[in-house]
Amino acid sequence: MRSRLDQPHVHGYDGGILITRGDALPAGLVPARLPRESDRHTVVVAADPALDVAALITLLRRHLPVRCQSIRLVLSESGRAAAQTIADELGLEVIAPGGPVMLLPSGMLFAVKDEWRRFRPGGESADRHGVRQPPPDWERLVPLRLRALPPGLQATTIPAGLWLHDDVPPTTPLTGAMLSVPVDPARLTVVIGRPGHALPSESVHAALAALPRTLRRQMTLMPYGTDGGAAHSVAEWLTLRHRATIDVLAGVDGAAAEEASAGQGWGWRPFAQRTVYRPGNAPQIVQWLEPPLGVATTNGVHRANEDWEFEVIRSGLWLRPVGETQEQEFIRWLPIDEQHPLLVLGAAAVHQAARSLPLVSAVANQLPSDVSRRLRLAVTHPPAAADAPPWAVLLDRFGPLLGVIGPGQLVELPDPSKPSPHLENPSAAVVVPSPTPLPTSAPPPETRVVHAQPESPPSRFERLRLHQRRSSDGQPYLGAAFADWHLEMPHGWHPGAELRMDEAMFATTVPSPPASAKRPVSGPALVIWSVTAVRIDGSTSGAGERVRFPAGSRMRVVGVEHSEANGVTLALLRDVSRGDGHEPQPGDDAVLDRRARSALYRTVEAVRRVPATASWPRGPADGERMSQ
Repeated sequence: MRSRLDQPHVHGYDGGILITRGDALPAGLVPARLPRESDRHTVVVAADPALDVAALITLLRRHLPVRCQSIRLVLSESGRAAAQTIADELGLEVIAPGGPVMLLPSGMLFAVKDEWRRFRPGGESADRHGVRQPPPDWERLVPLRLRALPPGLQATTIPAGLWLHDDVPPTTPLTGAMLSVPVDPARLTVVIGRPGHALPSESVHAALAALPRTLRRQMTLMPYGTDGGAAHSVAEWLTLRHRATIDVLAGVDGAAAEEASAGQGWGWRPFAQRTVYRPGNAPQIVQWLEPPLGVATTNGVHRANEDWEFEVIRSGLWLRPVGETQEQEFIRWLPIDEQHPLLVLGAAAVHQAARSLPLVSAVANQLPSDVSRRLRLAVTHPPAAADAPPWAVLLDRFGPLLGVIGPGQLVELPDPSKPSPHLENPSAAVVVPSPTPLPTSAPPPETRVVHAQPESPPSRFERLRLHQRRSSDGQPYLGAAFADWHLEMPHGWHPGAELRMDEAMFATTVPSPPASAKRPVSGPALVIWSVTAVRIDGSTSGAGERVRFPAGSRMRVVGVEHSEANGVTLALLRDVSRGDGHEPQPGDDAVLDRRARSALYRTVEAVRRVPATASWPRGPADGERMSQ
């Protein structure tokens, strides 16, 4: 005689039935959360051991309503054979999963690896019904498998949307963290990376570019662990190129603990929890943690006293006079650093050091210890030499000052107590110059290739406006410089190749006009992150400043763009010449290459935001597809 515990038992609920072994419900199953549909009956089969098809048909014939015309069969892999048999025997429509199915705590039914399929009596074709029930608004737009993925990248379907991760063994399972990502019914969520395995921004760009346009223009990005800023870079790129509105969340719940156990991950918990990117606007923080900085007002702004306030930005905090936002284009675009939060002081805070610096110390003392000990200070103007003593105290605590020289662009400044002659009166003006012809007297750049070294991964797109400074002859120029290549590149253009200039090369601080599609192109346009170039006196004009790279300068290719007709049309170079005897430490080159790529791509994007140069360096008439 079989035990009563082994007998199948049918539990009725509003809109469906639940089939189990014995009277007890499975652990954790709450009947109120079971799915319901207005136009069909839901049958949840949670019997262990499993029922055979004949026994299941007998139970359904007995317990389904008399006029039932359609059921959703919640039984893993029942869409392979059982569903068609049930449809034929009972004469009704059956929707069943082709693979495993999960009942999530939210009540959503999620089919793993395969979709829900509809089976009709008589063996009619089984059409597909997506993987989620109830389906979000974007369900039918998301392909089950992305076909054109970059090498090394995999896409896994999750309840909230897509999870992009690497293909490094061991194979990444569908983790509990992925299943718990909230589902937004109005917009797709894309989770990027996994703990300890960040993805290149370009790979993520390429994967999302293959999605339908409706999805690309409105989605949510969420990093899973440290992602090297990929989520924010992709958001900027989609906003600029596709006029999209992109939300970036702080990260997946539980990822910080996973990385911390492996000795990796964020060094601090960012204040910005949800950042929105919209066309033509700086990133807007719409959800944030409340740092203990005084009385909170609105929009993430915290009043320190009657005259000063702190605003939460994606990279940390911004100290400014109450209501002043003149430098927002500089400051709100500063990229987030996974190891170091920034406390940014605007021009007014730097010039009023006696009033602002005590606030800096007070705020640092109030912040959590994991934040305050990693805090770095950034300024939009170098401090005056007369203010060196109070700055020296802060530099001993927080390290060298960082200077903001453009939106999203930082350099390390010298100690204010030891002023540099080149930084006494810098101009912080940031403009978007219109490309103009090079002066007719400008000698053409001449370069020669010495050798090539392989491989440095391509970089990310980020937003930047071009940076210029007025100066006299011989002063160094730090920033983006534009030139043209007229010689052959025998080893081919690819990231990692190194060049040596046997003769001096001339460049300008604004680009030349786009090349016409009707004339041949002798070589790619060059955008160089300059370290050793010097300004040429009297060269400031509508074409910007002229700068000169001395003979013997060395450059490394950090990024390229191709066109179908002309091959490489744009090359991004980093000036790797060393004039100070400093030898790079292991890993320095990779970090500097990444920073240079980021700044140069943002420079290119600034040029392309102008309608007349939207396809620079090629003209708008060529209509060629460009790829990075």
